[in-house]
Parts: sequence; structure tokens; C-alpha cells
Amino acid sequence: MFLPTPRKWRPQNFNEVVGQNDVVKALKSSIELRKIGQAYLFSGPRGVGKTTISRILAKSLNCVHGPTVNPCDKCENCLEIKEGTSVDVIEIDGASNRKIDDVRNIREAVKFAPVKSRYKIYIIDEVHMLTDEAFNALLKTLEEPPKHVVFIFATTEPYKVKQTIRSRCQHFPLKPLSVEDIFKQLKKISEHEGYKLSDNILVKIAKAGNGSMRDAESIFDTIVSYIGDDVFDEEKVKNVNEEEISKVLGVIDVTYIENFLFYLSNKDVAQLVKMVNNLSSKGFDLKKFVEELIITFRNLLMMKEFGIDKSIIKALDSEINVLKNFTGKFSKEDLIFVQNVLIKAYSEMRTSINELFHLENALFKIVDPDNVITLSKLLEEVKKLRESLKFGSNDKQGSSQNQQKQESSLVKIDPVDSLIEELERTTLPPEEMVKQIIAENSIPGIEKKVKVQFLQNSVKLVMDKSVKEMIQKELDKILSKIKSSLNVQKVEIFEDVRVSEVPQSKQPKQKVSEELTTEEKIVSLFNAEEIKTFPK
Repeated sequence: MFLPTPRKWRPQNFNEVVGQNDVVKALKSSIELRKIGQAYLFSGPRGVGKTTISRILAKSLNCVHGPTVNPCDKCENCLEIKEGTSVDVIEIDGASNRKIDDVRNIREAVKFAPVKSRYKIYIIDEVHMLTDEAFNALLKTLEEPPKHVVFIFATTEPYKVKQTIRSRCQHFPLKPLSVEDIFKQLKKISEHEGYKLSDNILVKIAKAGNGSMRDAESIFDTIVSYIGDDVFDEEKVKNVNEEEISKVLGVIDVTYIENFLFYLSNKDVAQLVKMVNNLSSKGFDLKKFVEELIITFRNLLMMKEFGIDKSIIKALDSEINVLKNFTGKFSKEDLIFVQNVLIKAYSEMRTSINELFHLENALFKIVDPDNVITLSKLLEEVKKLRESLKFGSNDKQGSSQNQQKQESSLVKIDPVDSLIEELERTTLPPEEMVKQIIAENSIPGIEKKVKVQFLQNSVKLVMDKSVKEMIQKELDKILSKIKSSLNVQKVEIFEDVRVSEVPQSKQPKQKVSEELTTEEKIVSLFNAEEIKTFPK
């Protein structure tokens, strides 16, 4: 019977686990020292070994020769755990057994001793899918489980697991695997199976795995099927069209990256546009191409700043050799600019039906950035204009007549100052922009008393009742400016709920009056005791 590679090559002991050395070392030490935890939590992206390590840990604890870091894989307990038939190692899918009744069944079952093993072990996969009620039901059992019970949890989203649960577990985060680790494992599998796949093809498969060994091994099976019987013939494998392999994998060959860097360094926008159109016509995923470009320019920036440091640069030796030829052709500012343009283009491509259009626009911006007008550039030019208007006449004459002309010119440039003010506001973060509008149209400092929240196509302002009264006269103007500046349809005002919920008995005794005086409002606003005047 044919077994898929991910199942056939699933690690059966700690020594076979790939790329998780720190986690394996910690688990081995705890077993050797006989410090077995009550609960373990393994987290990480898909295909990095969470369930595999859980099963290996179960075998290590229940092997007849154990607890041992090297389970024999021959005894009845080991074989049953491997086949998933052990009555003392219960694997539960958290996604389909997520209700409180499911957890209650576990609570009842843990009271009974294991049938024929050392421990009764519960492996709950995707534990974050449990409901809040189920988590709460599990909490007491998890805090003080019977000595013969061990819980092992696995999840791709540890932040969704309640903190009260996490705090009772030994948490081991598993990292995505490097391309190099996946490549070495695929090469080992290929040689053992008698396949003659080239290193270049294996590297592409490793990159397509995107940090997941299981994904990479599944893709490995796809490529073997695509090549067919020729996979056992080295000469025939050499004749395989690697561009077709790349298209099947959805990865971009390094030669495309090298050509892109060459055309860009020569500012040859025509060749760049032809290249992306060629990729599009061949069926390549343009978003994937942009992803590769963003990583490439990130690696170039790191090489320019820190040299060839493989702990920072996430690239293969063959890719580093290509990048070394281009580090001197781009400045640090160029690399950052290109990354920003590509990131924006990628975001636009994800929500567009015409990916090529956005990528072509990005290429024109990258090759000729001088034609890209940004708010910061516009603001700089307007400031230069103001300075030239203000001081231009002083360079020629210093007479009173010219001073009068200068004063009249200052009156004329008021619109320029207004434009600068508007541009400076536009470049602020949205929350700061709202607070600046409030400050400009009310008593200075009052904006600190206002909380700003952004909802879909609207802005919510939360403030104390007294603050609302103090800006009431200018409220319409403030709301209008916020709408026009942020291009939102609605601005809502809410009084601070916490103020209104203070029990009457706990409120400080204040002078009863229909309305606070102006002086009392200012004292309340600034949390002051009184207003003092100082002699001039």
C-alpha cells in the first residue's frame, strides 16, 4: 500500500525531529530527570511537528523501558501509540469536541487508572477551539490532575488559549523550519527512495513549503508524480523543464530575481514591464513574485548594513552570491523606498482582479521616483515658497519702502501658511489629527481629555460631560473639520460611561448649583484645587 511521504517519514523518536532542537533538548532533559509535567502546550504554524512531538512524548512516557528519551518502537505500547489504537493515549480533535459536555467526559474519565500503561495521556489538537465554558470546566482538572494523567495540548493560535490554561502548562513554541533544514530532509528522502531529483528542484520544493515540513513533503509527492517514472533516471531528470516545475510549485526562479535587479539597476523600465508580463502570461502568481522581491530587497538592505550574516539574511548560498553583485548598486534609501512601494503594491494586488496593473504602476514609481509627488515633498516645496516670499525682498534693499512691501507681501502669503498648516495636519496620524483639530478650536489642553476611537467609516469621541459643555459652541466646526480631514461620514459624541456610573454615595460632595461657573469648569478640567493669579 502506498503511503504519502508525510506519513511514511513522520519522525518516530526525538532524534528524527527536524529543526526543533531547543524543544527536543528541553523534553529530553525533563524525561531524564524524571520531572514529568502535568500538562504541555506545543504551539506553532502548521506542519512543524506539534502532533508528532506529542506522540513521541507519549511513547517516551509509556514505553515499557521508560520513561526514556529513546522509546523502543517495538513494545506493545509503542506500536499502539504509533498506530493510534492505544487505550491509554487518547487523541482528541479540539475543533469537533469543543463543548462543555466533551470536557466533562474527560473529567470523569481521568479518575480511572490507565489500563496497561504508566500514564493516561490526553492529546488535544487545536485546543484553542474549545469554548470558554469548556476551558473553565477543564481548569480544575488541569490544576490538580491525578498523578497518572498527563495532558498534551497542540495549537496554531496560542493567544486564543485562556491565560489560566497556559499558566498551568509547560509551553513550548515551535518555530517554522528553515529552507536549509527542509532541503536536507528532502534530499535524504529522495536518496532513500531512489529518486534522482536535482538539488535545484529540491530547493524549490523546500521554499514552496514556506516553513512547513508537512507541506514540503506533500509538494514533494506532487513533483514526483508530475515527473513520473523519469524520476528514477538522472539523465531524464536533467531534461525536465525547471520553469514548468517552478510554475507547478508557484515559486519564482532566482534567475528572474537576478534579471529584475539588473534591469532595475539600469533603470530599464521597458524590460521590467516585459518581464512581469511574461511571468503573467506563463501563469505565474504575481503576488508570489512580489513577495520574493520584498524578501530580496530586505536581504539586500541587511547585507548593506551588516554584511553577510546568515543569522539575519534568510537566503541560500546561491541566492547570496547573486545578491552580492548588487549591494553596491543601490543606496540604503533606495532599498527602503523600493520595499515600501512593493509592500503597497502587494496590498493592492490582494484585493484586485487586475494584479498586473498594480505591479506595472509600482515599477514606474520605482524606476522614476522623482515623478512621485508625496505629501512630504509637497510640504517641503511650499515651505521653500514661503521663505522665498518672506525674505526675497530683504536681499535687494533694506529701505523702509521695501519693508512696507515685505509687510504687504506677508499679508498675501496667508493662504500659503494655511496650506502648510493643512498639509502638516494631513501627515499626522489620524488620532493626532483629530486631537489637533480639537485643540485649535477650543481651550488648549482640552484635547487630552478626549478619547478617540475609529470605527468603520466613522469616528467616536468619548469625553466627560463638562468637557462636552466647554466645546459645545465650537462643536459643529470641530465635527465638520474632522469629517473633511479624515474623509468620514459620521462623527459621534459619547459621554464617559464610567463618570455616569459612579454611585451617588461615592461621589465627592460638591456645591449644588444648576451650572458650574467658568472658574469651576477650568479647575475641573485641569484637576486643580484653585486658580491663582500672579503679580505682573
